[in-house]
Amino acid sequence: MRLNLPLQPMHRGDWYEDALIRRFKEQRRGNRMTGGGTELDADRRIVAAVVDVALADPVDDELDDLIDLLVEQCAPRGSSLSMLGRAKVEFGECGVLALHLPAAAPPDVRYEHVPCTYAAMDFMEQLPDAADGVFVVQTWWSDADGTTVYISAPDLERARAIVEPLIAAHPVGAGHAFEVLVP
Repeated sequence: MRLNLPLQPMHRGDWYEDALIRRFKEQRRGNRMTGGGTELDADRRIVAAVVDVALADPVDDELDDLIDLLVEQCAPRGSSLSMLGRAKVEFGECGVLALHLPAAAPPDVRYEHVPCTYAAMDFMEQLPDAADGVFVVQTWWSDADGTTVYISAPDLERARAIVEPLIAAHPVGAGHAFEVLVP
């Protein structure tokens, strides 16, 4: 399966692989996780996550159940399931909004081991309470340019309307930018 979101490997596990493993254990049908991966672009930036599973009996009901679980986990539109001998199935009900926070904080507020500021982490910690079931933050990424927070939601405008006043009032908000990755 290809998840149309730049998930870090640890977040891919938290959101999708762990949910699949739990479901497979509950069902006791012999299905299992067989791997996962990260799709990179030419600049070696993450563009998508890949999750590999082995289904004991890949009947339509089994595939529908698998897709339903991924959609429950907020799989982005444009995600897909591919199997030998079957047509690719696209799924997903969420869009993805990238919130770019520039690396403008003074050095004394940076983590020593990653180029992410305490202020960016503080802002991200506020998001789950503010989300109120409207959106989820499935992953984030920091590099020398700053931190990007990936917000997944069925309604991106509604999610942005919640996030915008928070980021505008937060010290890390100066120079922020939104980008729709998955409409």
